[in-house]
Amino acid sequence: MPAQLQSTNFLDRIPAYAQITTLQSVVVVGANAGPGYLSWPELACEPSDYAQPSPDADDVCVLLYTSGTTSAPKGVQNSHNSLLAEQRTLPDLIAGSPADTSLIVFPPGHVAGLSFILRPLISALPGFSWVRWVCKLNGVTPEEIGDHCD
Repeated sequence: MPAQLQSTNFLDRIPAYAQITTLQSVVVVGANAGPGYLSWPELACEPSDYAQPSPDADDVCVLLYTSGTTSAPKGVQNSHNSLLAEQRTLPDLIAGSPADTSLIVFPPGHVAGLSFILRPLISALPGFSWVRWVCKLNGVTPEEIGDHCD
């Protein structure tokens, strides 16, 4: 996780994470190691020490959180298979040709946002973030509009 994103300081949340008994490690990008967490550079290793992972297609690959529309918010475990199955259905549901570019309007933390981020990576079809699109229309950078990107 980032040490800070816009106005949110995630380092303040580290003590609460320590209460999660199944959490093995917290890794923070953009901060030196501290009590209860590792820094990103600490994960580096010599190439000879690297062990290639062997995930199963049904292993959890991402944990997305629901907004709690129909019940309390919760984390939903998605497997490699479930995300790939969704990607396989998209070409049939979304009209267009390989020359078309998709405008990605969902936030990346939403399952649809993740899906549309993965789509160009898996299918090699171009995609474009709505934040970049709005910035281009207004002649500004995402950094200039800051919190308005959310």
